[in-house]
Formats: sequence, structure tokens, C-alpha cells
Amino acid sequence: MFKFDKFLGDGAHDNNPTYDLLDAWNITAIIPLNKKGLGKFKYEPPIKVDDDGIPICMDEIPIIYDYHDKGIATELSGDALF
Repeated sequence: MFKFDKFLGDGAHDNNPTYDLLDAWNITAIIPLNKKGLGKFKYEPPIKVDDDGIPICMDEIPIIYDYHDKGIATELSGDALF
């Protein structure tokens, strides 16, 4: 029996359902980005990011990480109280 651990596809396979399926089957995706839809949004993204992936606030200033207060419950920290 063959075991596939890598998938080589073209840009037409650059979509979330394909990545989700390959991830569920523990298969590494080797797919070039589809530049045809690059930068086309139905709605403007809620957060802009610069070329380094740093979020940009509404005043066009890069957001700087300061610290995390363990005393404050947040959803991201897993401490959230529901």
C-alpha cells in the first residue's frame, strides 16, 4: 500500500479546503500561491500588516508588543472566564 506524505499541486489548489484536507490527512502541501486573487477582498481586512507581518493600527503606526499581564483573563491566554 502506498503512503502519501506530500502533495504537489499547482496554484489552482491554493485554497483553504485543500489545505484543511491535506492537514487532516497529515500530508505536506507543496502548492505555489495563486497570485490571481492576491489582494482582492470583498471587505477591507480589519487589520493591516506590514511586510514583516507586524499589525498596523488605524493611525498607520506599527503596533509594538509591550507585555502580557497574567492577572487579566483573555481568550488568547486560555484564562478566559465564560
